[in-house]
Amino acid sequence: MTSRIKTGFKTFTAEEGVSLKPVPQPVVRTHDPKGRKNLFLGSHAGEVYGVDPEVGTKFLEELLEFTTQPQFVYRHKWTVGDLVMWDNRRVMHRGRPWDESEPRVMRRTTLVGDGPTVIDGVPLNEAEYLRQKAS
Repeated sequence: MTSRIKTGFKTFTAEEGVSLKPVPQPVVRTHDPKGRKNLFLGSHAGEVYGVDPEVGTKFLEELLEFTTQPQFVYRHKWTVGDLVMWDNRRVMHRGRPWDESEPRVMRRTTLVGDGPTVIDGVPLNEAEYLRQKAS
């Protein structure tokens, strides 16, 4: 629901409130075999688990402001025959308005990848910490 609120939606039915409830996600993820880290930000991130909501929101806003500086942004200028691919786990992306009279074809492919990032509503790295602490 956080991302929809940030893009202008203001009212939700009770059913939408239940179906769109927040799902905790780790802000820092290790994505590939080399152990490189990436941030989970964008309009979906609304608060930081275990941090005062006001402080966490400000922190996320600062990270988003930094990561969306012009030198880090790629904006594609479409031409006939173009193919653009990205990995949703590593790239923030946003659809932009386009001329709806121009045909466009979009395909989504989902590949087998990393396991869950959340266990029982708790970010995986936090769940692992709690499991080890309980042992």
